[in-house]
Amino acid sequence: MWLNHWGFRQALFEVGQLLGISRHCSPTDDTPRKMLPKPKQPDEPSEEQDSYLANQINRVWGESLPYTAEAALPARRYLQNRGIWFLHERIALQDTLRFHADLGYFDANQKAYFPGLLGAIRNLEGQLVTLQRIYLDEFGNKAEVALPKKMMRFPKSR
Repeated sequence: MWLNHWGFRQALFEVGQLLGISRHCSPTDDTPRKMLPKPKQPDEPSEEQDSYLANQINRVWGESLPYTAEAALPARRYLQNRGIWFLHERIALQDTLRFHADLGYFDANQKAYFPGLLGAIRNLEGQLVTLQRIYLDEFGNKAEVALPKKMMRFPKSR
């Protein structure tokens, strides 16, 4: 584009001509395009819901064990099965990945508890904002559920 001083439409038109796939359009066609509607934004949580979300995040993180704990073997196996190897001591010091032995899984069709790997999502100040959850089986494979990876909602207060 920069070499010939073309805009995007002109470059697209020329590439189409070169490949023989132009669709009877010209680079100067200024026909208004139909715009898709913006996706609906989720409703803002109330202060009460926001406080509940923040408490849930803190509770789940507080119930979890360090990645290096003996009981966290399924989490370490999960990463090893995926070819991800860490210096376990460094992860423990950073407190970014943790293990939850009985992580609640809820959806419209299922309510169950699984071992889980938790990933901390932090803001620039290092404060916990939310959690990424990966539901596992005891062998370190993803749990047999519809959504084995779930992100907890972000409280607006964080």
